[in-house]
Formats: sequence, structure tokens, C-alpha cells
Amino acid sequence: MTVSAMKKLLLNAGVTLIGGSVGENPLAYNDIEKVIKAQSELVDVQGKFTPRIVRMNKD
Repeated sequence: MTVSAMKKLLLNAGVTLIGGSVGENPLAYNDIEKVIKAQSELVDVQGKFTPRIVRMNKD
């Protein structure tokens, strides 16, 4: 993923990224809803957090 493609993806999702790089590509992670559903016998969802601003470490 390119930097410009990642910025467009985050913009469309309404997320502001401060710092970070394509190494934090949101498409690199599994869909959390699918993970929770697959682990439904092991977890009890207490709430949901939807970040709108993300600050990544500069290192």
C-alpha cells in the first residue's frame, strides 16, 4: 500500500492519523468483528471503541 492510498483509506473512514507509516496499514489486520464472532465462546463483549484520531510512535 502506498502512503497516498493509506491516507485516502483513512480519510474515507473518518480517521486522522498523526505520525505512523504504511507499516500501520489498516488492511494488515483481521476484521475484529469476524475475530470476535469466531471467539464468541471465549469472550464477553463489554463495549466497543471506535478511534477517530490515532497517534503512532515515531520509531
